[in-house]
Amino acid sequence: MDKSPEPAMPPLIPCVQSITRNGQPAFDLPEAAALVLRLEEPQPEIEEWTRSFFPGRRIRTETAGEGSGYSLSSEGAVPEIDAAKKDTATRNREGYYLKLAGESLVVHASAAAGLFYGLQTLRQLFESAEPVPATEIA
Repeated sequence: MDKSPEPAMPPLIPCVQSITRNGQPAFDLPEAAALVLRLEEPQPEIEEWTRSFFPGRRIRTETAGEGSGYSLSSEGAVPEIDAAKKDTATRNREGYYLKLAGESLVVHASAAAGLFYGLQTLRQLFESAEPVPATEIA
C-alpha cells in the first residue's frame, strides 16, 4: 500500500499553540450547507467579515448572551469537540479552538478577538490546501 506523505501545514499567523491532523475525512463543506455565527453581543465587524469570507452562503447570526462565547459552526454537523483542548485554548481573549472534519466545522472563542483570529486561521487553511485536511487547532 503506497501511503503518500501528508502535505506540510502552512505557516499560520498568529502562531498556533497546538495543531493535530486527526485522520478523519478531509474538510469539504457542501455548497448548500449553512453556517451559524453565535455572538455574546452584536459584533457587526465580525458578521461583515464572515459574510465576505463565505460569499453567497447562508449564515444565521444568533446573540447567545454573556458568558456563552463566540463561535462559527456548520449548521447541523458540528464535529465532536475536545472540551479540555477547547477550554485551554480559549482561556485568553485571543485564543480559539478550531476543528474541521468531513462536512463540519467549528471555531470557538471566549472573546470576539479570539473568534477573529480563528477565522483568520480558517481563511489561511482554505487558501493553502485543496482539499483542506481534517484539522484540530487549539
